[in-house]
Amino acid sequence: MNAFYQPERPSASHDLTIGRIRYRCYSWGPVQGRPVWLLHGWADCALSFQPLIDQLNAGFRAFAADWRGFGETGRAAEHYWFPDYLADLETLLEVFSPGRTVALIGHSMGANVAALYAGIRPSRVDALVCLDAAGLPASPAALAPSRYAQWLDEIRVPALPRDFATLSDLVRQVRKLAPRADAAIATFVAQQWATRLPDGRYRLKMDPKHRRVNAILYRREEAMACWRNVTAPALFLIGGESSLGRAETRPELERELRQCFHDGRIELIGACGHMLHIEAPRSVAAALNGFLGSAG
Repeated sequence: MNAFYQPERPSASHDLTIGRIRYRCYSWGPVQGRPVWLLHGWADCALSFQPLIDQLNAGFRAFAADWRGFGETGRAAEHYWFPDYLADLETLLEVFSPGRTVALIGHSMGANVAALYAGIRPSRVDALVCLDAAGLPASPAALAPSRYAQWLDEIRVPALPRDFATLSDLVRQVRKLAPRADAAIATFVAQQWATRLPDGRYRLKMDPKHRRVNAILYRREEAMACWRNVTAPALFLIGGESSLGRAETRPELERELRQCFHDGRIELIGACGHMLHIEAPRSVAAALNGFLGSAG
């Protein structure tokens, strides 16, 4: 097994209850530092940001929470609805960053939460960074009947957890999603994603109900309406080898983002794909430090 990644700036953990869900939040840096919130993506967890945070400006007051049903945060009794992430984020900001504007840095799903929130509560956000995300493709309304039918079928069947026989198997899964990740970082991330069972297997902490299809189609026009309300400077960091980073897709992406964000820009991070915070934490941190310094 590869050497384990040793955090340079260990986190402090905090627990709170939001609704009926016990939430786990982590923090780094001086209490009076600039509040910077890192929002993880689907099937990920807060502590996968650790290698990135180790390279961030040490003066930031950084936070990252496990979303409901991921990592060490509790699970929803029935279903997961996207607006709940917005409500959870608002509560987290009220508890840990009361009365202060914050920088939001989100990856993938977390970036979509961050961009929506920055347009819904523009006075609360002073900088927005989206890591390899710019919303989702629009879903034609004609798909609604089949989508609802699929959801009804899926909720009738128990959602089963995903297990891996060994930690090495789980590390290979991490490397499949983040093939350019340092071996030690991939091992560290794998251990954050899973719990070791008494029989030695590793079970993903993610609630398997997250794998059910969303009954509600993605409404890109609604997302864009929120984006147009963002007042904070926005940076889109895109993995140079991700689907968003392809040369044939970038012009349309740049055009649409220019239409929605009054102060937005795109920057490519080379030699990495969608999981850029795991594959290239040093390069991503350098871009964040420069942007947050100029945006702050």
